[in-house]
Amino acid sequence: MKMNQDKLDSTCGVTEIKAEESLKDNEQKYKLLVNSLNSIVMTIDNHLRITYMNKYGLDFFGYSMQEILGKSVLGTTIPLKDDKGVDLAQMTQDIIKNPQKYKTNIHKNMRKNGKLVWVSWTNNPRYDQDGNLLEILAVGNDISELKKAEDALHESEERFSTAFHINPTAMAITKMDGRMVDVNNSFLSLVGFSRQEVIGKSGVELGLYADKSDREALLNQLEKSGVLLNHELTFVHKSGRIVNTIFSLIRITLNGEPHLLGSAIDITKRKKAEEALKENERLYKAVFDNSQDGFLMAEVLYDEDGRPCDNRILKVNSVFTKQADIKSKDIIGRKLKDLGRSIEQSWLDTQNSVLRTGKSIHFENYSQETKRYYDIYMFPITRTIFGELFRDITERKKAQEEIERSSQRINEILESISDDFMVLNHNWNFVYANRQAAKLVGLEPKDIVGKNFWDLFPQNKDTYVEQNLREAMEDQKIRRFELFGQYSKMHKLITTYPSVEGIVLIATDITERKSLEDQLHEKERLAAIGATAGMVGHDIRNPLQAMMSDVYLLKELLIAMPQMQTKDEVAESLDGLEKNISYVNKIVADLQDYARPLKPEYSMVYLPDVVTSIFKTVELPDNIKLLIDVKAPDKVETEATFIRRSLTNLVNNAIQAMPDGGNLTILVSEAQNRLLITVEDTGVGIPEEVKPKLFSPMTTTKAKGQGLGLAVVKRLVEALNGNITFESQKGKGTKFIIELPLTKPKAATNS
Repeated sequence: MKMNQDKLDSTCGVTEIKAEESLKDNEQKYKLLVNSLNSIVMTIDNHLRITYMNKYGLDFFGYSMQEILGKSVLGTTIPLKDDKGVDLAQMTQDIIKNPQKYKTNIHKNMRKNGKLVWVSWTNNPRYDQDGNLLEILAVGNDISELKKAEDALHESEERFSTAFHINPTAMAITKMDGRMVDVNNSFLSLVGFSRQEVIGKSGVELGLYADKSDREALLNQLEKSGVLLNHELTFVHKSGRIVNTIFSLIRITLNGEPHLLGSAIDITKRKKAEEALKENERLYKAVFDNSQDGFLMAEVLYDEDGRPCDNRILKVNSVFTKQADIKSKDIIGRKLKDLGRSIEQSWLDTQNSVLRTGKSIHFENYSQETKRYYDIYMFPITRTIFGELFRDITERKKAQEEIERSSQRINEILESISDDFMVLNHNWNFVYANRQAAKLVGLEPKDIVGKNFWDLFPQNKDTYVEQNLREAMEDQKIRRFELFGQYSKMHKLITTYPSVEGIVLIATDITERKSLEDQLHEKERLAAIGATAGMVGHDIRNPLQAMMSDVYLLKELLIAMPQMQTKDEVAESLDGLEKNISYVNKIVADLQDYARPLKPEYSMVYLPDVVTSIFKTVELPDNIKLLIDVKAPDKVETEATFIRRSLTNLVNNAIQAMPDGGNLTILVSEAQNRLLITVEDTGVGIPEEVKPKLFSPMTTTKAKGQGLGLAVVKRLVEALNGNITFESQKGKGTKFIIELPLTKPKAATNS
């Protein structure tokens, strides 16, 4: 039994040795097989560490065994991130958790040099007896070139699809029986159908052919020539309108089956344009033959030096031949110089300039040959051929010259009138202004044109002037209104003549007329005052005379009375009463002098006595210093009363103008055979606003007075054929100057 057991043990030992040797032999053969494969073979543990890689794998990824063993696949054979930047760590962890999910997969791997390559993987997981993952055997094949080919094919298909669908040419792919497989948007636009309506249908079914036999004819021609190019074909749009096209058809192969690719270019607009062109040519011929303008088409000829030297006539119309007095058949194709027609070098140079620059020109020309004016339009046709349109404008030129002469005459008239003449457009801008109107703003007539009326006359804005002008423009009616005062230095009558284009303004100076009217009204007023003054003076003077007599008698009676206080008081009252009666008497005298006709009685007068006699009735205050200087001849022929009355009024005014005292100077002199009498004071002066009407009745600056004194002086002086003026400065005094003749005027006679 023991022997048998030993024999059995011996046999088992031999068997185990043989099994181990067989296993080693198989492992050796497996390694040789794995290393001889043209595939990547590698194992990774459950921590993604590489535990083995065959020689092909090492060479493919560029690692040595020492470099790769024990390293994680992430960051060595698998990149950390994909092309889109997504982190691949989660994906690699998922391989360990769900290895069956990744049994076969294709993704980009990474070589040691960082280059990415496409690899197709087959993964086989190995588990322990408890079902735990031990390792994954991964076998991979390089499919980079295949992916490139696939990508190239896909890109080619995309390019074809893109080119097909975005092509502006209408395109359709059909089967051989005509049913449509694909169409582009241009085709849908051409026929008016949607994609759903055409796919699977034929053109015949959709009614696209204007003639149903066209498709059969197209296929027959394609069969003969192998290709159909640029054939005119008429389609019918879904709406029923006709679409003219240039159609081409070729055979193509899709998915191993024959198909047809058709393309159509819409020439409907071109056909219409061609028809319009033909119609235009007909119209051109009609216009050309019936035009009132002469037409010439000619070629410019050049000499050896390249200078233009002649024209060859190519085409003319009947109007030109009539203007040139020559028959068309005699000049077509011939040179102008051969026809005996002269042509100026400047004219040739102009033609050459048009051809060289390619720009048309328009000008007027006078022909010495025909003695006519022409409006000429010259234009280039080719590099050496030009065209000319001639229009006889002789009569128009004559009319223009007559208009210019008329305009000149009108302008001369407008410039010669004293009225302001202005023409404005609807925007209130100046179109014309005569010199008189331009003077208002200190401009020349040419400089005022284009300027705005309201910019030049802003003082009239928002006034009755603007209101009248705008209303005239609105209702298109003639208006007249006056312009004066703060809006104008002169009194003007404005007349407006509105139209749809603008408005004409005529401003007439009526200052003098208004002044004469004012003077007439003033004279009428003064005449009424004078008549009243005469009656009042007559009615007052008689009682005054009686009062003066009573005062005189009372004074005489008072002298005879004994001396007492009452006598002095009565005497003082009588003196005051006498002065007031004298003042009233002076007013009456002024009224009568102003109202009654003045008839001076001339006599030889001793001037010093006349001057000094004034102060017998005028009381001179103590604070006023008097100076009298008579340098003229002592005696002159005049009216003493008029001079005395005038000087009395002037002296009284001078005294009243010097309430605080001053100097009163009376000078009598001779200048240029005239008598000059001046009365000068150093008083308060005359206000500026009073000066213009100083000699008018009822004008006074005094609290007490009727304003007749200076008006009377003026009448008295003028009655003596003299005149009176004054000079005054406020705060410094006033000087009145009376100028009289030294002898009695010849026309004057004593009453």
